[in-house]
Amino acid sequence: YKRKDYKIPLGYNMDGDLVVIDLLSSKNFHMYIAGSSGSGKSCTLRLLLTHMINNMTPNDLELVVVNTKMVDLNMLENCVHTVDYLEGSECIEELLEAQILEMKNRYKLLKNNDCDDIWEYRKRIGNMAFRIIVIEEISIYEKNKEYQQYVQQLVSLGRGAGIMMLMVTQLPNKDIMPSSIKSNVNTIIGLKTIDAVRSTMIAGEDSGLENLRGNGNNKVFNCDYHGEEYQSLYVTKELMKDIIRDRNKKFKYTKRNL
Repeated sequence: YKRKDYKIPLGYNMDGDLVVIDLLSSKNFHMYIAGSSGSGKSCTLRLLLTHMINNMTPNDLELVVVNTKMVDLNMLENCVHTVDYLEGSECIEELLEAQILEMKNRYKLLKNNDCDDIWEYRKRIGNMAFRIIVIEEISIYEKNKEYQQYVQQLVSLGRGAGIMMLMVTQLPNKDIMPSSIKSNVNTIIGLKTIDAVRSTMIAGEDSGLENLRGNGNNKVFNCDYHGEEYQSLYVTKELMKDIIRDRNKKFKYTKRNL
C-alpha cells in the first residue's frame, strides 16, 4: 500500500502492532538479510524492493541489482528504477567500480553546493536519488578480495552520497563479511537459524534467531529496533511483477541497454 514517507512495513509484532523500518534514514543505512537456507530471505528482499518501487519515483530511487542466482530478481532487469543489472557473478568488480565512481561524483556535487550529505542536498538544492545496490547471496564472493575492497569503500563512504548496500547471505562469517564491512551495516533482518552460534554470527549474542519458528517469523535489528520479532508480510512474485509493470507504465519506461 502507499505511504507518504519512505518507511517500509515489515509485518506485525507479537502484540499485533505494525513494524516499519526507516531504511533510508542516515542512522539505519546499509543492510543485510541473513538466515538458514529456506528461511525466507528471498521473500524478505522481495517485500522490501516491491514496497520501495511502489512508493518511490525513479527520481527518488535507483536500483543496482546483482542477480547472483539468476532466478529470484530477474523481473528487475526491466524495471524503471533499475539503472544497472548484472546476472550471475561475473564482472561484479566492474559493476562495483562504477558505483565507486558514482559515489565520488556525488560527493563532488555535494561539495560544490556546500552540502554535507544527500539529505541536506535534497532539502536545500533539489533532487538526488537514493541508490540501493542489491547483491543476492554474497557468499559466492567469499574469496574475491577485489569485491570486498569495493564493498568496504561503499559501506564506509556511501552513506553521505545516498548509496546503500543491501546484501543477502545465509551466514555473514568473517570470510564472507569481514568486520570492516559488517561494522558499517546498521540494519539487520535475521531469519531462522539452526543454532545459537549462527544466530550470534548474524546479529550478536542472545539474538535468539534459533528460536524463531521460520515461515516469515523474523527479527529486525537497527537503531530503532533491537531484536523486534515480527511475522512478515508476504508479497508474491506476481504482485511484484504487476507493480513493476504499473510503475513502468506510469513513468513511460523504455528498455535500456544496461
